[in-house]
Amino acid sequence: MVIDVDSRRMIESIVEITLRFSQMIKFHPELEKLRAVELYALFYLIKYGPCKMKELADALSMTKANVTHLVDVLEKKGFVKRTPDESDRRVIQLRVTQHGERVYNELIEELSKLVDRVVAELDPDDSMLISKGFEKFLEIFTDSKGAEV
Repeated sequence: MVIDVDSRRMIESIVEITLRFSQMIKFHPELEKLRAVELYALFYLIKYGPCKMKELADALSMTKANVTHLVDVLEKKGFVKRTPDESDRRVIQLRVTQHGERVYNELIEELSKLVDRVVAELDPDDSMLISKGFEKFLEIFTDSKGAEV
């Protein structure tokens, strides 16, 4: 079965969902003054664990100088810390602090409540279809890792 998909409309929906989630994030008192890229950096470090500045710069498509400033902001607010690498003390690893993890978990809890409210309004089959669709999208994007999809 071939389904006619309006790619532009799909992209616009993804952007709209992202914007609405961003608005929800801004309601958290400790996150409201962070820029989107600072949130992405925090989310990246939570998902992938400690990393070097270059890895974070590559992940966010930023220069190392810009990431240094971004990490300075996150460190000043207590979300991340710089620590020497255990195998090479000259190398600095970025790590999320307990405070950063706590704030992230509070945010996820609030966003989960939002998703639960939305899902409650859906037919169970639609809910499952959307969930599987998101998982498949993520799988395809993860497998491609920057390659042409």
